[in-house]
Amino acid sequence: MPLSRTQTKSALSDVIGGPKELSVNELSTRLQVLRYYNFIALEKKLAFDGRDPPAAEVVKVVASKLLEIWNRASIPTVSLKRVEQLVLCEHQKVQKLNKSYPAHNTSPTFQKQLDAYLEAASRLFDIAFCKCVDFSKCKCATKVRAIESFCLTKERNGRCSSVELML
Repeated sequence: MPLSRTQTKSALSDVIGGPKELSVNELSTRLQVLRYYNFIALEKKLAFDGRDPPAAEVVKVVASKLLEIWNRASIPTVSLKRVEQLVLCEHQKVQKLNKSYPAHNTSPTFQKQLDAYLEAASRLFDIAFCKCVDFSKCKCATKVRAIESFCLTKERNGRCSSVELML
């Protein structure tokens, strides 16, 4: 069933924008993950007769999708439970900013906080098991293969975003 104009309007976030599906061909940024969270929450809201769905249900769907994308890229990831925690934490950060937005959006202090958050949100939502910067010196139990490590390094630096490069 298509979304009505009021349902779409209510799903818009002042900080991150409207809901949006995740691309399966690229590793997602924090901003993309949050927009996908809103997309799933809006879908589930229809199933809950207009009530907001529990965050735990939305987080499970988002975390599963993220793991699916990262597994497709052949990059070892942290556990499902940890991904769920990371998604929920990120969602709580943006909720806090959204709550303050109407009253403080013209305040220079709030604008600095918002800009700092949006800068951080434009970076990779990194759920890789290995957080090493130099993969040649990695001593992690689960190592990232050479070809994936090259692209993961570029992703972390914000220069490459296609999973297809890793396949």
